Amino acid sequence: TSKGAGKGLAWGFGIGLPLFAGAIFLAFLSEKVFPPYEDSISKSMLEVSKGGVHPLLIFLFVFTLIVMAPICEETFFRGYFYPVLRNRMSAQAAMLLNGFIFSAVHLSLAGFLPRFLLGCGLSYIYDKKRNLLGPIVAHSLYNGLILLLSGIWQLF
Repeated sequence: TSKGAGKGLAWGFGIGLPLFAGAIFLAFLSEKVFPPYEDSISKSMLEVSKGGVHPLLIFLFVFTLIVMAPICEETFFRGYFYPVLRNRMSAQAAMLLNGFIFSAVHLSLAGFLPRFLLGCGLSYIYDKKRNLLGPIVAHSLYNGLILLLSGIWQLF
């Protein structure tokens, strides 16, 4: 529903930016522990930076990462899965388990801790506002900033 959408949106930005900062810090620490891993976003950004990629494909790539993935993943993980967990355990336990599974399905050992933090934070936003707009906005913000940083790093 649209009720509470403004607060959900504010929470998405207000919690999303610190989540991103924390995830970047965890990613930095993870790089010190785990072997280097080049994820699909980095590989795709490298191909785009080399040129020769059709603009429509670039648009679809960006649209998928910033719009479709957050909508689909948040609908499942926070709209369906988190409430199921929350009905069976405490909010903290449900957030931790939801964050763990959210991160695990992304299949990246090096990215596990940042995505775990993100998953827990998105669950927290949903738990407080009971609206998917906040987690979708925070997730979109996270993916957009990662995409932007990946693109910037490829230039150097």
